Amino acid sequence: MKRIISLLAAGLLVAVVAGCGSTKSSAYRDANDEKQVVLNKNSISSFDWVKISEAASNEMLTNPRFNEFLADYKTYAEAKLMEREANGEKLSASQKRNALMPLLMLSEIQNKPTDKRGRPLEPDLDANLLTSRLFETLFNAEKVRITIVAGERMDRYIQDIRELRKDKDFDQKTIAERGTLNAPDLALSGQIIRQSAKVGRKQELSYFFELTLTNLVTGEVAWTYTKEIKRG
Repeated sequence: MKRIISLLAAGLLVAVVAGCGSTKSSAYRDANDEKQVVLNKNSISSFDWVKISEAASNEMLTNPRFNEFLADYKTYAEAKLMEREANGEKLSASQKRNALMPLLMLSEIQNKPTDKRGRPLEPDLDANLLTSRLFETLFNAEKVRITIVAGERMDRYIQDIRELRKDKDFDQKTIAERGTLNAPDLALSGQIIRQSAKVGRKQELSYFFELTLTNLVTGEVAWTYTKEIKRG
């Protein structure tokens, strides 16, 4: 009996040790830590998204031309606020604060590496990862307001709500009225382009990340950014 108990105890100890080992091997990695990440040889890795979005958003927020635009916009917005209040309109603190920041629309980042039929060469290359990280950084910087209500995204996020106006089960007073969406002042769009070069057996891949910020009032480019990453 003692021998059986000893064997069971030994087996339990082995199981516990094995379990600890498996937990360690599947530990979480910090996507922002360059020492922990795995860089893919022939494709973009998650760490690339981190570095590009970080560099792009920081460059945009510190760019002199962009900050000049923000200053001009604030001066114009302050004048409009004074005019509205002079006409008897009562504005809340949040309305005044928001009015001083331009509304930026995040457009789709296009995945340009395609074959002759227009199909993505790398279907797993999800450009929305870049958009999501840019959204987070720009939103937290509190220099602009952000909307994704435009084009296909508007159809996806807003159309269902509009349909509720036809549903008698919903209190129509709680559903947003028509004409309440704010038009954006800026649009941030971009694309990812892949190019390859081959010499003998050696192949090198280059990924170009291009971002453009457009002033929708004048149609002029307010800021542009290009970043190249090589793999191979």
